[in-house]
Amino acid sequence: TMSLRTLTFLILLALSLMAALMLRNIGLAYSDYRDLKTLYADYELRQLLNVGTIDMSLERSVVQVTLNLPTPIAPVYRQMIDNQREKSARMLYELEQLVVARNDTYLTQNFLQPLREVRARVNQLRQAADANLSLPAEQRGNIVQEWPREIPNLISYLNNLRHVLAMPVTAVPESAQLATQIVQESWRVREMGGRDRTIMAIAIARNSPISETDLAFMRRMHTAAEQAMQMLDKYAKHPALPAKLLPFIEKLRADYFGDYQKLREAIIAKTTQGTDFDIDFNDFFARSTAALNIAEELGAAARESRQLTLQQTINHKQNLLLVWVIG
Repeated sequence: TMSLRTLTFLILLALSLMAALMLRNIGLAYSDYRDLKTLYADYELRQLLNVGTIDMSLERSVVQVTLNLPTPIAPVYRQMIDNQREKSARMLYELEQLVVARNDTYLTQNFLQPLREVRARVNQLRQAADANLSLPAEQRGNIVQEWPREIPNLISYLNNLRHVLAMPVTAVPESAQLATQIVQESWRVREMGGRDRTIMAIAIARNSPISETDLAFMRRMHTAAEQAMQMLDKYAKHPALPAKLLPFIEKLRADYFGDYQKLREAIIAKTTQGTDFDIDFNDFFARSTAALNIAEELGAAARESRQLTLQQTINHKQNLLLVWVIG
């Protein structure tokens, strides 16, 4: 028969193993919970960066168009520029404040400082653009060439700062990962499509043909937008796709790469034939904006879906942690 001492030893050993296992599980659960909380906070930064660059992109387009018009800027366009500038500034200022509050040396050096440097350069270009927009075309300076060369590059640089933010080091739901990819590809459709649109808007506003150089640029931008749409089509077939995102992807395919693409092709055909565009600037800008807005709506829906999924996962991890601690 087993002695009392042996039995006691075995019981204590079993309890020790159970305690060790429990502590291990608590540690793993807490580690997952902490990592997900950090990831959620970083995704909030990504969201502000994403929206801020989209708002800056419309400002870029309107400034580029008006810098190419013969007369000083009209009040309606001045107001449009100011509105977009205020929206972008609000998003990027909030982004800066959140990064400052993190008090993270790595983020300060690799995210905050580059962000501030880019914003300072953008403001320099804005000041030059503003000074020239109030002048007739023949009195404008180098900003007419500098703006379309520098601002798109600065916007792309800002967008790429997202890579500095934390990558998941724990299990992230596949639907949240997919939503993150959809945010980026919808941004690419909106940004590249917007750059393509700007060239047509200038030509229509001036009633002048599109140069071969600009047509080649448009082809590059449209190809980039199409490549992004191909990725979105691929994601649309993924079993982990959040159901609410599918109608947005389908609408983007049907409207931007359907009806709006037909308008785009007609404009290119008319400039090639040397005939009038048969559409005025306001109508074209409204129709192109409506098409581009679908990409924005898709990105917004994907951001919302991602954050909701992550929050649900965090809540689950928190409940699991409580069970281990209390149990």
